Amino acid sequence: MSRLLLVKRYARTGRTGPAREQLRQMESEFSVGTPALFTGMVAGLYGRLDCLDGEFERAQTRIREAVRRLDSLAHLVAPQLIVTQFLSAAWAKAHLDAAEDRGPAAGRVRQQ
Repeated sequence: MSRLLLVKRYARTGRTGPAREQLRQMESEFSVGTPALFTGMVAGLYGRLDCLDGEFERAQTRIREAVRRLDSLAHLVAPQLIVTQFLSAAWAKAHLDAAEDRGPAAGRVRQQ
C-alpha cells in the first residue's frame, strides 16, 4: 500500500520516472495468484503516467487492460477504481482527438 501512495505522490509532482520504478518493484513482488484487483490498479497507474508523459495511445491500451482486470472484483470491493480508469481514458482520448482535429492543416498555419 505504501508503494501505491508513493506512486501517486510522484505522479502528482510530475516525477513519472520514480513512479514507474515503484510500479516495477511492485510488479516484481506479484505472484501468479495476485488478485486482478491489484494488477488492474497497477495497469491503470501506468496508464495515468503515460498520460502525464504525453503517451496517450499507450495510455489507452493500458487503461483498457486495467478496466478488463478490474471489471470482476472491483465492482464489489472498490467501484471507484473503474471510474478513475475512465477519467484517465477520457484524458487520453481528449488529447488524441485534439491532435486529430489539428491535423496537417494546423501545422501549416503555425508555420506561416
